[in-house]
Amino acid sequence: MDIIQEGDCAVCMLKYNHPAKLPCDHIFCFLCIKGVFLRSHTCPMCRTPIPEDYLDNPQLLKEILDEKTEIDECDKFWWYYEGQDGWWSYDERSNEDIESDFNDGKSECKLLVAGAVYCVDFTQMIQYRQSDPRRKRKVKRDTHTHPSKGIAGILKVCPKQDDLSAENINATILDDDIDTIQNIHENEDDIDNMSQILRSMSIQEPELSSGSSNTEDT
Repeated sequence: MDIIQEGDCAVCMLKYNHPAKLPCDHIFCFLCIKGVFLRSHTCPMCRTPIPEDYLDNPQLLKEILDEKTEIDECDKFWWYYEGQDGWWSYDERSNEDIESDFNDGKSECKLLVAGAVYCVDFTQMIQYRQSDPRRKRKVKRDTHTHPSKGIAGILKVCPKQDDLSAENINATILDDDIDTIQNIHENEDDIDNMSQILRSMSIQEPELSSGSSNTEDT
């Protein structure tokens, strides 16, 4: 059985989304690892320390090169948030949530990304952190072929054709979501508590978009 296809992330309890492996060999969604790392720097399963430079050199288990090339024509739109030198694509789950709420005529969509809640305002076309609305960045809806720096803070890589069969691809993280790093330490709860927050926000929280139950920076 392919653990990546059949297994669930132990943090968010959902199917792996951009799975990444820690040095201790435990696997989680990349954004789940990012949220945990910024709080404790230890694996949420075994407490093994995570290297300080892990977010700069994550061990990704799936390529992100063709994530959007097999999208149906009916799902041709994608959402992007502004970075310092270009636009980042939202991850697949977040994009599904945003697009669903947008098509339903809602004024905003709330997302859980790396342990923090963000609001995408469709009226002003901005994204801001719910805990600090002053931190804003532009968002836009465009075709899925629109150029972007990468997905959810993971820089796109362009390996040679001969290297496409490689099992793992290391990507450089250039995510400029500084507010995540600055504010994530405000609550120094136990990592187990963070796991509960992630589960409740993505599965049980009624104010989040309905797409979150199927579920994102950033």
